[in-house]
Amino acid sequence: MGLIVPGFSRRQVNRAGDMLISESPTEEEIGDAETVVNDWRGAHVFPLDTFQAYLREKTTEVNVHGLVAQRTKRLPAIKQKLQRYPSLKLSQMQDIGGCRAVAGSLSVVNELRTIYDRTSFGHELHGGADYIQNPKESGYRAIHLIYKYSDARYEQYNGLRIEIQLRTWEQHAWATAVEIVDRFKGENLKFGIGDQDWARFFALMGSVLALREGTPSVRNTPENRNELLDELKFHVHNLEVQSFFEQFKKIRREPRQQPDSQTPQVSYFLLNSSHSIAKLKAYTDLAQASIDYLKRERKNRKHIGSDTLLVGSLSKENIRAAYSNYFPNPVRFLREVNMAIETGLSPKYYPGVR
Repeated sequence: MGLIVPGFSRRQVNRAGDMLISESPTEEEIGDAETVVNDWRGAHVFPLDTFQAYLREKTTEVNVHGLVAQRTKRLPAIKQKLQRYPSLKLSQMQDIGGCRAVAGSLSVVNELRTIYDRTSFGHELHGGADYIQNPKESGYRAIHLIYKYSDARYEQYNGLRIEIQLRTWEQHAWATAVEIVDRFKGENLKFGIGDQDWARFFALMGSVLALREGTPSVRNTPENRNELLDELKFHVHNLEVQSFFEQFKKIRREPRQQPDSQTPQVSYFLLNSSHSIAKLKAYTDLAQASIDYLKRERKNRKHIGSDTLLVGSLSKENIRAAYSNYFPNPVRFLREVNMAIETGLSPKYYPGVR
């Protein structure tokens, strides 16, 4: 499997993080820093596998059709986060490794949260946030849990932090749509930066979906349904939301293949994406996947619109669903937008806070 153990001290890791965002590093300095960061990132996969397996087990217990996947953070995303939070050290970053469960309903998400609240599975809860009860101003809604890995058998991984996300399919559709706009329009709405009209549209849709799920709305959006609907309609028309997302139906995707029963179980996929196509490459050797991950990210710097992510799941189909912004498929999100307008936010479909 080629597991990776931390090969550098936390001091070396923090220095590498500082070098990534320094003002005038040499190519050699950047190359050395990226090597350290890639090692640190790869070391998170073993604890990430552990957390993902537990999350998958519990998700299957409460929602057989739930989706679970995992990823390690991309170098550009690591750099952006360090730039946004100058006092943050790389060794303290809580989402280098992350896994998520996407469930069929809010009740299932809440049930999963209760399982984590009531069950001690040997690791330390380090923090988290409930963005469903307290949505971000962007409109983002999900539950985040941060754990520190702790196992006497594998002390070399102790203290590494893993983020767990719990969200509904509607919340997932919203988050995916934001990332599609960020990627293809060159925005950074995910972090509150970019075109304010698009930002407002997603904040409004966050409140629309909160109304549907019976949870608190997004701050600074209209509490009156008619006002919310009118402003939503304005932005949908002004931004040409329908035509923007419709274009992604034309993007070519790799053909789906029948599984080969003779092929060993694949744990990791390198997801390479550009404006025109998205491809998955399967790996059973994590060390090789990690090496190729860094190589591809370095190539991407010369190709605007290209992106790479190392993900883990049981199948390609799960990857397509969990990271659908790389295989742009906004059908579910568009359905939510159209339903809100067509029903006029009727209380029959949008009951509001219960």
